[in-house]
Amino acid sequence: MQKLLIIAGPTAVGKTALSLALAQKLGAQIINCDSRQIYQSLNIGTAKPTEDEQSLVPHHLIDCADLSEPWSVGRFVQEAHQKINNLQNKQIPVVLCGGTGMYLQKILYGLDDIPATKSAVRDRLQGQLQEQGLESLYQTLQKVDERAAQKIKSGDTQRILRALEVYEQTGKPLSSFWKEDDKPLFDFKLFVLNCDRNVLYDRINKRVLQMIDEGLEQEARTAWKSYPESDVLKKTIGYAEWMNCDWNEEQAVQKIQQNSRQFAKRQLTWFRGMPAAQWLNLEEHKTIQDLVRCVMS
Repeated sequence: MQKLLIIAGPTAVGKTALSLALAQKLGAQIINCDSRQIYQSLNIGTAKPTEDEQSLVPHHLIDCADLSEPWSVGRFVQEAHQKINNLQNKQIPVVLCGGTGMYLQKILYGLDDIPATKSAVRDRLQGQLQEQGLESLYQTLQKVDERAAQKIKSGDTQRILRALEVYEQTGKPLSSFWKEDDKPLFDFKLFVLNCDRNVLYDRINKRVLQMIDEGLEQEARTAWKSYPESDVLKKTIGYAEWMNCDWNEEQAVQKIQQNSRQFAKRQLTWFRGMPAAQWLNLEEHKTIQDLVRCVMS
């Protein structure tokens, strides 16, 4: 069975172009590994492959979810495993493309065996959230599960509540259920695209301006009007910035650029923590053809 080929890297580095060229060369199909490109309403701001690009190569896990029913990482991984196994069983090469490091990690190494929690526990914690605020719950998490608190941001309501739910339900910290087995579920080769930081930041800034020209503001405001309470929108760069309707375009653009640059730094940090990654520097491989040859060698 052929190796699963993975094209990863920070936002705006050129993952889509390389995955398309590689898939066309190999007769492969592409499986998306971007946690936001799965949503039907988020196109411009997620740099989703265009209809023309998707017509060149079959794509999977794009436009398969609705903002009214957001997918969990577990749902995503389950669907990805099914797609990968189905294609590989048919001897069809697979290219996995995206920059969501946590989703990629779970696809390759499996989900943690975390027990389900009772609705009574969830309801009680929701009540505490309303009465005490998120900061208080995060402080509790720091006391009962310091390891999880180090990985969960202080503003991530969903993950803080989930960690406390597990602790209250089982009496054990969430981190005690995390997988420690490093044996992958697939035979794979992981390539991470990167370039000089100043070059990357310039690419990010220019792409945000291009998104604005393509209608990002209208797309974002339409999404907010349709889904005013969406947690996905609140956490998605390019959309969260328009939640404040008082902002003008210039302020929103600057914030999107800043948030995108910070996001790219976090992505690179995550991929540096994956020892199997082979790094491809765009300064050393100046054309798509060079990159394809390197991946296939």
